[in-house]
Amino acid sequence: MTAPADPNTVYLFVSLGLLGLAVVLLALELLIPSGGALAVATGVSAIASVVAMFAYDLTWGAVYLALVCIAAPVVSMAILKLWVNTPVGRRMVLSDETRDAGTQGISVGDEGTTLTVLRPVGTVRIGQVRVDGLAESGFIDAGRRVVVTELIDGNAKVREVGSATG
Repeated sequence: MTAPADPNTVYLFVSLGLLGLAVVLLALELLIPSGGALAVATGVSAIASVVAMFAYDLTWGAVYLALVCIAAPVVSMAILKLWVNTPVGRRMVLSDETRDAGTQGISVGDEGTTLTVLRPVGTVRIGQVRVDGLAESGFIDAGRRVVVTELIDGNAKVREVGSATG
C-alpha cells in the first residue's frame, strides 16, 4: 500500500471520521439515558472534527465550519422530529395527546370516586380515567363519591356528592 500523496490527507479522514462518530454518539444519546454525557461527547467530537479539517486546509476548514454550524441544528431538529415517532421516543416524550389527556372525556357534572385522600389534591377516578383531583374545599377521604365542578389546567375540581354547594 502506498502512502497518500499529501501527508495532510490523514487530517481529512480523521475529520470525517470524527463527524461520523458525532452522528453515532447523537443517535446513542437518544437511546441510552446518559445524563448528557453522550451529548457532551457528541459536541467534543464535532468540534474536534472541525479542528482536524482546519489542520487539513484552512479554506476547507472554514467551509466545513460553516457547513457544520448550519447543518447541526437542522439535522438535530430533524432527528428529534423523527425520534419522537419511534417506540423509544414515544415512551420517553409525552405527546400532545398525552399532555392534554388529563381531563379528556371528562366534563362538569361527571361523577367519580376518590382514589386517594384529597388534601386538597389527590387522585380521582371518573369513569375509566384517573385524573388529578382538587377538592373544592377542605379534605375529601379516599373512596368517596365526588362530582366535577370545574376543569382547570388538566385537573378536575371536585366536591363530595351530597355536600352543600359553595
